[in-house]
This record gives sequence, structure tokens and C-alpha cells, in this order.
Amino acid sequence: MTPIKPLIVALVLCLLTACANTQRASEEAAQAQAVVDRAAMEAEMESERMKQEQLLAEERAREEAVRSEVARVAEQERARREAEAAARQAAVTAGPRNQGGDPRAAEIAKQQQRIAELRARIATNNDEAARLNNANTSLKEAITAAESLSATLMAEQEKYAVTDPATGNTQEPLAKSRIEELAAEVERLRAQAATLTGKTP
Repeated sequence: MTPIKPLIVALVLCLLTACANTQRASEEAAQAQAVVDRAAMEAEMESERMKQEQLLAEERAREEAVRSEVARVAEQERARREAEAAARQAAVTAGPRNQGGDPRAAEIAKQQQRIAELRARIATNNDEAARLNNANTSLKEAITAAESLSATLMAEQEKYAVTDPATGNTQEPLAKSRIEELAAEVERLRAQAATLTGKTP
């Protein structure tokens, strides 16, 4: 009976070791799940924050477009009033001269009125050209920001090639804030350009 005791003791020790390993593996799995859950929650919060930033950027772009449109309309109205005032002045100036039947005075009045109309049209065209120039500038900036975002994302993707086997995290920290900045800038510039060109973003 003595040889069975060491065998039972060895068997009990093996069972205890196996239980301890199972418990440790279970704890590691729980820790890993907690890390995954925390990362998912952080990603969801980041996504929500980025959406809020995008909405805010779009709202700012719309407000800027409204301000630009108001300024453009005001400039057109000013040019129209100037043209009307010039036409009235020409009519007043030509009136006394024209009473005597001077055809040159009437022709001069017509030409002055035409000049005032052309000035108003030129002012309108200048406003439109400035608006399109601003839209083109915004689009160029958006392209540059998008290229920078693409390069940053490629660099971030390369970081996933080297991860810590224990935690699953990348060994180099991710540049989340830089990605968010670039994405928000791209969206802001896109919305601004769309508003300036009269297209809905």
C-alpha cells in the first residue's frame, strides 16, 4: 500500500496544477476581453466625437457661405444703386440740354447709363470670380489634407504589423489625434468648397 500513496499524491498534485493553469488561462481570457471591450468603447466614443466635429465643421461652412452670399448680394445691390444713380444724374444733366433738341446730350446720357450698367455687371462678375476662387482654394486645401490623411493612415497601418503578443496592442503608439484632425479638416474644407460652389455637401 505504500507505493499507492506517492501515486495518489502525484495525481493530486497534477490535478491542482491543471486547475491552477485553467484558472490562470481563464483570468487571462477575461483580461483580454476587458481590453477588447475597453478598446471598442473608446473607438465608439471617438467615432461619436468625430461625427460631432464633422457636424460642427459643416455648420461653420454653411454659416460662412451665408455670410459670403449676404456680402455678395449687398455688393450687387450697391452696384445696382450706383448704376441707377448714375443714370438719373445723366438724365438730369441731359434734361436741360435736351430741351433745346440737342441729340448729343441724349446720346451721352444713354452712354453714361450703359457705362453704369456695365460697371454693375463687372462688380457681379468679380464677386462670382472671387467666390469660385475661394471654392477652388478650399478644394486644393482639401486635396492636400486628404493626401496627408492617406499618408498618415498608411503609416498607422504599418504599425499593426508589429504588435505585442501579450496585449495585442501595437508596439508604437497610434496617432489617433492626428488622424482625427486631418479627417475633420478634410471634411470642413469639403463642406466649405461645396457650399461656395452652391452644391450640397
